[in-house]
Amino acid sequence: MTAEDSQELTRWKIHGERVVDDTRRLRLSIASVELPDGVTFEQYILRMPKAAIMVVLDGRGNVLMMWRHRFIIDRWVWELPGGYVDPGEDPVITAAREVEEETGWRPRDIRPLGSFQPSVGTTDAENLLYVAMGADHIGDPVDINEAERVRWIPLASVRDRMARGEIVGAASQVALLHVLAYPADVTGAPRIQQQSVRWGGLLHEERPRSRAISWLISGASQSTAATTCPFNVPRPRRSTTLGSGITFATGRPARLMMTSSPCSTRSMMRES
Repeated sequence: MTAEDSQELTRWKIHGERVVDDTRRLRLSIASVELPDGVTFEQYILRMPKAAIMVVLDGRGNVLMMWRHRFIIDRWVWELPGGYVDPGEDPVITAAREVEEETGWRPRDIRPLGSFQPSVGTTDAENLLYVAMGADHIGDPVDINEAERVRWIPLASVRDRMARGEIVGAASQVALLHVLAYPADVTGAPRIQQQSVRWGGLLHEERPRSRAISWLISGASQSTAATTCPFNVPRPRRSTTLGSGITFATGRPARLMMTSSPCSTRSMMRES
């Protein structure tokens, strides 16, 4: 028996799906399901349009967020800007437009961050995540129905805000924790050419960056001390230390060590 055959043994069979409600923002249906052991039941399935969400960083250790009320859970929370992707629309255009309309900031140097399904057991609602390395303030938010206030929040405060229940949305948590946990992945992601980001007749100006990680730099210093990487591969004697704007639990700021040695292709975060 092959691995593929083994996987098929646990595949649920769908004998039919009837639509209960079908609107622009959701399709609700009931599926007739048969389990591998022969048990049958019906399950509600919710299919929703894709959503695009963006993490906007200012290069000084802050992230752009909105303080808003969610009536379904009746709570005030911090969230990242984002919204549903219109049919046929490029998700990156959706994300950039939503940032501008909801916050009054125009993101630049946009890169893909990843995607996820927030409730894969019952819902098909893919969330596409992006990160922007900087933004330009263009005025007050156009959409006055979204946020009570818009603020640049310290990245170092994100985990505490989650613990206090101030950041509860799945998209905001996944995107922010990704940025905090894998800063090298964020800076190393391929850029999305700004010329392709158009909406409402506006064209984002191409603004080349002098460094792929320039958004992260709060100050750079040169070090000539010899160091050893976690994999026991000697580093070059010359390395660059970059301020990341992130603080460890000890209260000491994190530093990104950038060198050309095999062990630092992904940069390493260390305490200062």
